[in-house]
Amino acid sequence: RGSLKSTIVTKHLSIWLTVRRYYKFGDDTLRVMLAGNTHTNSKKKLSGIRGVYNTVELFKALFPDILPTSDCKWSDESACINRKSAFDESTYEIGSLNTKLTGRHYNVIIEDDTTAPDADEMMEDLTRPSTDTIQKAIGFHKAAIPLFVPKDFRLSVVVSTRWAMQDLIAHVLEKEHYYYFDIPGEQPDGTPTFSFAYDKETLQQIKNSIGEYMYSMLYLNKPLDDSMRTFKSTDMQWVDKKQVPETDRKSTRLNSSHQI
Repeated sequence: RGSLKSTIVTKHLSIWLTVRRYYKFGDDTLRVMLAGNTHTNSKKKLSGIRGVYNTVELFKALFPDILPTSDCKWSDESACINRKSAFDESTYEIGSLNTKLTGRHYNVIIEDDTTAPDADEMMEDLTRPSTDTIQKAIGFHKAAIPLFVPKDFRLSVVVSTRWAMQDLIAHVLEKEHYYYFDIPGEQPDGTPTFSFAYDKETLQQIKNSIGEYMYSMLYLNKPLDDSMRTFKSTDMQWVDKKQVPETDRKSTRLNSSHQI
């Protein structure tokens, strides 16, 4: 978490692929979908890409042929380079867990932290996403597969912080065949991996603040095994909020051996 995953992969990889295919292969047909857990977060990713085209003078000097013109779509929802090919999709488009994707076709689909909790789930404390959010992320991933172009270059990228044992990353590693990078915030001996951003003291402060459980997931990429927890997911029953009585207080009695 906070180690420039979105900057390097979601933003810079998308731009690099576009530039490389255009200038090396003369191909302006690349179409990329940027998917996040919410529409707002996806727009932020696209905004970062547009910022490179709009404000980085060296980029504009090196690659003037693909800079957007007044005829190109260039908004918070989609951004299209200057191209001759005609497609319904722009070069870069956004999506989220609630986006209807029927009819779209892409060469590249980047799912960036689609399992992250939304604002309602976060509330005042840092917490894991709901089971519903995790299942939506996995469902979105499955639904995105048919969106790839039937031939030519295709690339699926999943970028994520670990939020739970059975999250999207677990699904991908167990069910599919991906090359993957698993780089924790600190090495087994405690040496910070990204010392330019997080030294040993900073990591310890983060651990003290969010606790061992969240630190293990968000900074070490190691969700705690559900079997090691006093309260397991199988002990819980999820119900709709409408089923919870507005009156009458409910309490749970614990034995003294249980710890929260």
